[in-house]
Amino acid sequence: MEPQTAPLLVVLPLTVPGCGKSTLISLISDHLVNASCQCSTVASDEIRSELMKKYSTIPIEFAIKKVNAEYNREFVRQIGSSRVLSSEIEKEMTQPITPGKSRVLFIDKNHPPDALGKSIA
Repeated sequence: MEPQTAPLLVVLPLTVPGCGKSTLISLISDHLVNASCQCSTVASDEIRSELMKKYSTIPIEFAIKKVNAEYNREFVRQIGSSRVLSSEIEKEMTQPITPGKSRVLFIDKNHPPDALGKSIA
């Protein structure tokens, strides 16, 4: 018999920057944690901020190039290492969300207006 794993829900709000995605994710995550769900967030702004700190001693134009070069790799790495993920994602996503038995991964990423169409296509 295979071990049972908790269902997984991935939440990716698609809105333009500055609309309150991070605040909404925080409020929902707090509520779900109080209902004993496991929650994890991968936040684009936090990744960029950490990378900018890493390159804070070099001229800004070079720092931005380095951050842009490393950002996608780090974003994908953080999603893959998220504590709520397992190797059976597809199977688990078909199960209903149940308090105390579910895992939720929030992906907090900005989508400029010209990129929204590409993100949902």
